[in-house]
Amino acid sequence: MNYIYDIILNFNNYYYEFYDWNKSDKITEIRKIPIFKVSTNTLNDLKYNEFRLNDKFINKIKNKCEYYIGRTVKLNTSFLLTDSLDVVAFQIDKKNKYSSLQIDEELDILDELNINEINIEYELLAPNKIDNFKTRNQIYYEKNLKDELNKLFKENNESKIKYIYYECFNEKINDINLIKEKIMNDDNLNIISKKLSYLFNNKNTINN
Repeated sequence: MNYIYDIILNFNNYYYEFYDWNKSDKITEIRKIPIFKVSTNTLNDLKYNEFRLNDKFINKIKNKCEYYIGRTVKLNTSFLLTDSLDVVAFQIDKKNKYSSLQIDEELDILDELNINEINIEYELLAPNKIDNFKTRNQIYYEKNLKDELNKLFKENNESKIKYIYYECFNEKINDINLIKEKIMNDDNLNIISKKLSYLFNNKNTINN
């Protein structure tokens, strides 16, 4: 088995590129982690989906990863996969987790690693519910806007709802259901997101 030593990982419920790491994320200092070369198709399958690995492979990698907590070395079932173009880390637990690598560490691995490709048996369970064409901050920002809108519609304050709609679209509509449908449309939401954010961050404007 081949190993990579002394790298930093940032395991999350979804795969995020390195530039999407947040300061509040829990960083894992890896002492030693197994690595395998697979096809690009396999790497992308596991990178963007919930999956279940073959028991034989899990037993092979079980507790082979060493990581630090303070000065203590702990064990878990994590591993790296590469297709010679990309390197992705996976942590096998009750819910699988994913991590990109720091750019310099990934490039070092790609430059130096020379191993044979293997086949891994796995079952895809479901796509990860994340838009890979949006940054993590975009997704978080849009979720907060939708939460604010849902609260507003739940209050059922028609005057507020109509006011927000008018401010965003510069037109008057009395049908609350139609307003909700138009505002919550993803394409429209992208267009009016800055205006909505301003309105929600200046609650006095809405409340007046």
